[in-house]
Amino acid sequence: MIAFVIGGILVIFIGLTYAELSSAIPETGGGLVFVQRAFGMKAAFVSAWGVLFGYVSVITFEAVALPTVIDYVIPTQHAGFLWNIGGWDVYFTWVLIGSGGAFFF
Repeated sequence: MIAFVIGGILVIFIGLTYAELSSAIPETGGGLVFVQRAFGMKAAFVSAWGVLFGYVSVITFEAVALPTVIDYVIPTQHAGFLWNIGGWDVYFTWVLIGSGGAFFF
């Protein structure tokens, strides 16, 4: 619980920083423009790609975490064994739930 409070406080500071920068630099482009103004185009390019990869990694993490949580809350039979990765069995039902969650949410 304490970790959620600390994380929430940190996110509030990030939101306030974006609000301040958005009012100070009213241009389209968000974080890319902020980094470009401060550090130049090369740093903005690297920063934008880093943010993109961060967003993609969150989607892949959630696609794996969602079936795990659903299986913990509602234990069901697994169907369609596909492969084993690092000691974890991957089933078709998990892939279906994870893909559906990533697509719809």
